[in-house]
Amino acid sequence: MSLTPFQKEKYIKTISLLDIGENGQEKLLSSSILIVGVGGLGNLILSQLVSFGVGNIGIIDNDVIHESNLPRQILYKEKDLNKSKVEVAYQRNKEKNADVLINTYNCRLTKDNAASIFQGYDIIVDATDNFETKFLINDICVELHKPFVHGGVSEYQGQVFTYLPTYNKDFKSIFDTLPNDKDIDTSIGIYPLAPSLIATYVSDQVIKVLLNLDGVLKEELLIIDLKSLFIKKIKI
Repeated sequence: MSLTPFQKEKYIKTISLLDIGENGQEKLLSSSILIVGVGGLGNLILSQLVSFGVGNIGIIDNDVIHESNLPRQILYKEKDLNKSKVEVAYQRNKEKNADVLINTYNCRLTKDNAASIFQGYDIIVDATDNFETKFLINDICVELHKPFVHGGVSEYQGQVFTYLPTYNKDFKSIFDTLPNDKDIDTSIGIYPLAPSLIATYVSDQVIKVLLNLDGVLKEELLIIDLKSLFIKKIKI
């Protein structure tokens, strides 16, 4: 597809980047990603990639909006309490960029539906908050030879990991012993600004994978701590 004059003006700052250009923007418009989870990370990633002009974006989540979501899930408002996250996320973004199609899946990701949903997308984004779903995303993407980008946040710290089918290390390679969600302390807090920063790094990885740009995390875990301003890449 070729950019229209309006699109060339809309994306002028992006296409002016020498390593993206018009060809890169055209590729983004013809690309598709699926975001699993539209909470603190997912609602921000969605807004960023809609603005960037990724042409086809799916969002899957079966949760509703709770009071405790509001400080860090900035897409949602108090009037949205108890409403479906995917439906509110869709409504807030559907008029943001007419170039982008948003598909909603108001359901839980399971072993029964994951493969069929993932098949239609170029990249999967893990923006979930539990290891059971993270490991399911990992296993299905490995099985389908499909790249995925993981983001996670706890207290002041966040992490980002990118799986590419051409490399051997997947998300499970990070752990000596796989954690169990039952062993996780759910009372641990989250610094409300941490999801914003980690979401940007996740979106950055998605764009770089789609456009084959430098800076993709290859068998590396990126760790960022906002309390100490510590940033480190760990080889896995």
